[in-house]
Amino acid sequence: MIRSMGLLLFAIAFASPAFAHVSYSGRIFGTWDNSGGSWSVTGNSGTASGGVVTIAGTNISSDGGWAWATDADWGDSHRARAFRFTLNQTGRVTLDVTGGGTGSVVYSGTGTRLLPAFSIFSGTAVASAHDGATVTKNFLTTTFGTSAGFGLDGSGKVGAFNALGNWSIGNDSGALSSLTYVGNVADGTSTNYGSAAGILGDGLADGFASGTFDLGPGTYSIFIGGANYGAGSAGYGVDTGPFTGYGYTASLTVAPVPEPSTWALAAIGVAGAAAWRGRRRRASRATNA
Repeated sequence: MIRSMGLLLFAIAFASPAFAHVSYSGRIFGTWDNSGGSWSVTGNSGTASGGVVTIAGTNISSDGGWAWATDADWGDSHRARAFRFTLNQTGRVTLDVTGGGTGSVVYSGTGTRLLPAFSIFSGTAVASAHDGATVTKNFLTTTFGTSAGFGLDGSGKVGAFNALGNWSIGNDSGALSSLTYVGNVADGTSTNYGSAAGILGDGLADGFASGTFDLGPGTYSIFIGGANYGAGSAGYGVDTGPFTGYGYTASLTVAPVPEPSTWALAAIGVAGAAAWRGRRRRASRATNA
């Protein structure tokens, strides 16, 4: 009886993250508005200073949840953390994610810092959305069939989260939401995040990932997770360690998108500087000849 109870508690502890719900609570970068000639932000759940909103002290249960969602069987959406922001006008959005910081707890033997990665999507998940909802599984089986022999109801997908493309997820009330892929950034190289096509690695696994995107008016979701694909088991996104947490801090900045004329002037400036450096090199070689 005691052994059975222990096994039951073990199963609940390791299964519960799969049945948690996608939430933006405490992870809202706010609504950004440039109608007055300069960007202002309201309704954020972070710290706004100098045109930047920072959300710190956030933890995630896995160091590979984003990377696992880049392969063909997708991943569990609850191994990433969902953030949200709204633009009232077109803007240039920069997101910086740094592993470690307040509240950081790490798995034993896997290093001391999260290697972060993130994907941006147009749209948001409906309230209380989760991978195991009937409407989510119905979407997957309708789209991919039921003959794969594994995954949610035989769909071949271990979760609804697609880090490199469009995906849909619903809730127990039957509402289904669709998220449209915009782009991604991952810390490091294929050595840590895997070999899936379309991953934009920054080339240095240093616990920091940053990306800039020109986005039109609308509401967007950011899913942040770990870029350590090797932490999974059999490619299914199952942690090999206990469910503790990895700390990280995320900061979002919005700026005007440069006008085409500004880009042209910048290009002329770069070309002029290059020509000037070329003349100096030629003059130096002539002097030393």
